[in-house]
Amino acid sequence: MLVNWPLPESDAPSGLSPRSPTYLGVRRSLFLLFRFFASSPFRSFASSDSWRDRSLTGNSLIASSFLTHFKVKASGATAWAPRNTPPALGVKDNVSCICISVSVGTRPCSCRQHDEPAPTPATPSSAYHQRIADSSSIHNQIIVSSSPTSWPPLGRPPHSLAQPPASSPASEDPMPPHNDVEAFHEVLRSSRRILALCGAGLSASSGLPTFRGPGGYWRNHDATKLATMRAFMTDPGLVWLFYGYRRHSCLRAQPNAGHRALAALAKANTDFFCLTQNVDDLSQRASHPPDQLFPLHGSLFDIKCTTEDCDWVQRGNMDDPFCPALAAASEDPPEGKTLPLLDPYHRIKHVSEEDLPRCPKCKTGLQRPGVVWFGESLDSHIVDQINDWINVDNIDLMLVVGTSAQVYPAAGYIAKARLHGARIVTINPEAEDEAEMHKVRPGDFAFGADAATCLPKLLEPIIGKMKDDGDFKK
Repeated sequence: MLVNWPLPESDAPSGLSPRSPTYLGVRRSLFLLFRFFASSPFRSFASSDSWRDRSLTGNSLIASSFLTHFKVKASGATAWAPRNTPPALGVKDNVSCICISVSVGTRPCSCRQHDEPAPTPATPSSAYHQRIADSSSIHNQIIVSSSPTSWPPLGRPPHSLAQPPASSPASEDPMPPHNDVEAFHEVLRSSRRILALCGAGLSASSGLPTFRGPGGYWRNHDATKLATMRAFMTDPGLVWLFYGYRRHSCLRAQPNAGHRALAALAKANTDFFCLTQNVDDLSQRASHPPDQLFPLHGSLFDIKCTTEDCDWVQRGNMDDPFCPALAAASEDPPEGKTLPLLDPYHRIKHVSEEDLPRCPKCKTGLQRPGVVWFGESLDSHIVDQINDWINVDNIDLMLVVGTSAQVYPAAGYIAKARLHGARIVTINPEAEDEAEMHKVRPGDFAFGADAATCLPKLLEPIIGKMKDDGDFKK
């Protein structure tokens, strides 16, 4: 059964018949919409906690997407509403359209043309269900006050108007701050399976440049553009000078306390696995157990052939310089001066392709650094090992150290760890910046500090305190 509300004939647009297809189509649409909001499934969902927990803004958008600005202007037109519309429903004269936007309590319609307040809720809980349909461009107002059984609520009131739930969050223990070291220690002590993802920031304290973000240039070249097969095929001598300089810098650097702390954690916990994006081999030199370390991007000290179907690889090549033609890359700068190789205004001798070593197996391909360049895939054997470890069981904790986790597929392991139940702990100087804090979820931790300083303190309950010689003793 339906009730109808007559619309004044004066509002009918000229030339539009009450029986025209346009008018009948609009009326049919309104009828279907009101019947949907009055349906039992919708009332059941609207009265549930999942509906009431949604924000006022979200519900306003949902309602508006269905009902905003449906103009009904026709001679003798009739707007329809379900029979079980509550008694508090009232309609202004000169109705010309129906437009829903949510309001609560005694706040007047936003169009400022209606003065009567909304009915006062009979019970405190009905504040969740009292709604006013108004518009800034209409001549009518529909006022709705109901219970979940008589009319579906269209949202919930603002937080200041909502009644507190039965169990107030204030009565529960508050979540510890994201940088609470003691709270992290409690989580660490109860964690068994731990995963780490390390980036260039871990080695920054060892004096190695990150080549990312500000200062990510070598001479006047974007370092990320040099780390491509295209750049190598265009000018292999230039690319080898860049990697020859990096090899020399890594050989002069020493593992810092962050490397040693992670190595100590691996020795103390066989269920700790470390994924490193670094190619400097400092984790290996810190005596990190090799079966618990996955170098995702390879190593500067591995050499392989550029020919696609040639499988020649040389591990652990520490030659410095790599070949005589790259001697300029292994020079140390004079005290107080810039190394000529790093000065973009200083001309350096071009290294020709003929001066670079070729593959001893196929005799044709050039030797290249054994690192994963941009656009290349990770080693499938390493990927399979990582996935096997992740899928065995839940993960208790994941340490994200010295990386912004923006390079895929490595960054995708954070999402995988979350799916396996891991709390995420970010250790990076920028971790507590406003731009990064949106990544921190309840239960996660973020420490805006250098890894070499922070990691030994964070891992102390497991690895003990660091001694003067750099080792750890519990």
